[in-house]
Amino acid sequence: MALAIGLTSASHLEEVWVVLEDLGRTRFLRSSVSCSDSQDPSLHWKWVSSTTLLCYGQMVAHATENILPWVDNIASRMVYYFSSSRYDSVLKTSFLSAAVMLVAAIAQKPGAQSYKFTQIPELIQCLLCVLQREPNFLVNLLREKIITVIVGLSHLRPHLKPTVKTRILQTCLGSLYTLPPMEQLERSLPPLEPAPDVKTLYRKTVKALDLLLQSFIQENESMDEIYFLLQHMETWLKSERSHERQRATQSISVLLQYTLDYLNLTRLQMTQVVG
Repeated sequence: MALAIGLTSASHLEEVWVVLEDLGRTRFLRSSVSCSDSQDPSLHWKWVSSTTLLCYGQMVAHATENILPWVDNIASRMVYYFSSSRYDSVLKTSFLSAAVMLVAAIAQKPGAQSYKFTQIPELIQCLLCVLQREPNFLVNLLREKIITVIVGLSHLRPHLKPTVKTRILQTCLGSLYTLPPMEQLERSLPPLEPAPDVKTLYRKTVKALDLLLQSFIQENESMDEIYFLLQHMETWLKSERSHERQRATQSISVLLQYTLDYLNLTRLQMTQVVG
């Protein structure tokens, strides 16, 4: 169904939007009527919510006309379906897939960097909610995908406010740094066939985190931004757990080397930053 919606959007974008809007209103009305039910009303719409999220993703992926004016409306609907539905793995996967398609579609459109989007903080908050719910082990690249989507969103306008960036840093750093040490991480996996390559998953996730930190520097090339990022990592340098301190130290090392190369700062300036 979602793919069919996407293909139809290529030539009938407004008509598809009206249909999805009608579906949303039907969902709201039926949920309201069922409020007195002993059963969670969102259970009745579990698959509808997940499928609709995929429809919005396919909609932006296949639209041939300028999709930029539609992005805020689509993002607001994605936030609505995610926030008002019962959270489970199906909803999580559908929301993330839709977010990936949305960011990819925006990146391909000329003028996206100068267009102002109002729903980005809300979309990011939903992504952070998913990240916070992840178990304390690695079996897939979900963490990496979420961080990569946030990187794409952070390049859009207007720039993210410091409060939003603080939530991003606290959640992303915590999600990665608090994972058990690698030896324990490999032993704590649930029984899966084939067994995931934990070292590769971890390495790719770390790379995504490094790109996130670097993207903040790209958006604000200033010493204040460097201090801002380091302040959020300083807490982890004081952690009682050695593997958390080690991970923070590695992130800072990569960030400072990137800053040294990207901003053409002198080593004296970088020493002052670290000091």
